[in-house]
Amino acid sequence: MGSGGTQWGSQDSISVARMNQKTVYISDSAPATTYAGMLWYDSTNNVLYERNGADTAWLPSIEEWFTITEIASDTLQQSNDDLTETNNTSYTKLKEITCNVALANVRVKFALASEHTGVTVYGKVYKDGVAIGTERSRNTTSYATFSEDFATVAVGSKLQIYGKTSNEPWFMYCKNFRLYFTILRTYAPFSNSLT
Repeated sequence: MGSGGTQWGSQDSISVARMNQKTVYISDSAPATTYAGMLWYDSTNNVLYERNGADTAWLPSIEEWFTITEIASDTLQQSNDDLTETNNTSYTKLKEITCNVALANVRVKFALASEHTGVTVYGKVYKDGVAIGTERSRNTTSYATFSEDFATVAVGSKLQIYGKTSNEPWFMYCKNFRLYFTILRTYAPFSNSLT
């Protein structure tokens, strides 16, 4: 914005005030001098504001008008489908997925089968090496898919499947380890602005 409040003219020079009209002012408090359309990033609250057209109030940026929530669903987001096996009689890590987003809720599914009918095999969901899931079991050679919902998984956390067999010569098989969730963006405009 030039000195006339519109476009830059040949008589205009660069000043701090004029640069603030075109850039983001970053501070823990609003700038003393303001202009319509000016941006201010509130470094204390991590919120980006824009000055309204009348230059009378700060409005949160459009991104602040949405809340983002992750819900467990049947929308596949990440998977590790390869077949893995173990014949250990104590729980052994078989599969792992590193979460690429922070999740409020996630549905985890995996398929489990025994090498031999009558030999019971077990599988369980772990997070970062700690058991969090229900123990699942299978004693036939046909696969069954198990599903369980979990809350609060941080970005970078590792969801894992651990498994074991009840009889060491016989293997347990695990495949189709999958994470399901939907990211919802809900419109929730602020009811007021900062002046």
